[in-house]
Amino acid sequence: MVLLATLEGRLLEAQNARRAAEARAASDQSVNDQVLSSTFVQSLKTQLAAQEARLAQLNVAYAPQHPDILELQSQIAATRHSLATAVQSYSANASATVTSALRLEQNLQQAVDEQRAKVLSKGQLHDEAAKYLLELESAQTVYKRALEGYDQIMFASGGHYTNVSFISRATPPVKASKPKILTGFLLGAMAAGVLGFGIPLGYELFNRRVRCRDDLERHHGIPVLVEFGAQPMRTPA
Repeated sequence: MVLLATLEGRLLEAQNARRAAEARAASDQSVNDQVLSSTFVQSLKTQLAAQEARLAQLNVAYAPQHPDILELQSQIAATRHSLATAVQSYSANASATVTSALRLEQNLQQAVDEQRAKVLSKGQLHDEAAKYLLELESAQTVYKRALEGYDQIMFASGGHYTNVSFISRATPPVKASKPKILTGFLLGAMAAGVLGFGIPLGYELFNRRVRCRDDLERHHGIPVLVEFGAQPMRTPA
């Protein structure tokens, strides 16, 4: 966390320096603090002012094509070129300063991002470790309770009683009381008989077929006029 705070502070300083460099690069370089404080630039400006004043005096006394005027104009052009070159060098230095400040800011930003990722990863590992520690403590508590219960069970099963005495031990039974096979077989046979006779009888009562004269007259209300005896079956010729 201390390293992250330090990197963030340096990143903020780099951002401020980059903004200041951009502002200086965007401003007029001729009135820049470095230009104004430069002895060489100031001497060129003084020389240019003197040459321009001398040219104004010569223009009054001589014609425009006078050799002294032409020579002085050439000197003024050379001085202006030197001054422009000096100012341009400061402008290039300002651009280089902006590039350097931007590169430093990018490097610090990358370092801050990496450190933040490390801090976040450490925080996640710490949270996972705390979770596992809590689960371990819970498991140890459950295991301890299980051991206490096991000790109690073993103590009780060993017969270590202080105020209890055995009169006699139980004897194993000669035969099993359950299941009663014979009783179950008889009950099953009875149930099968009841179902075997009851189901067909009930079906016959609810769905009676015509088998005799009484069935026609009683159930269907049809009078029987003639009743034939058993007829022999005819064989095909």
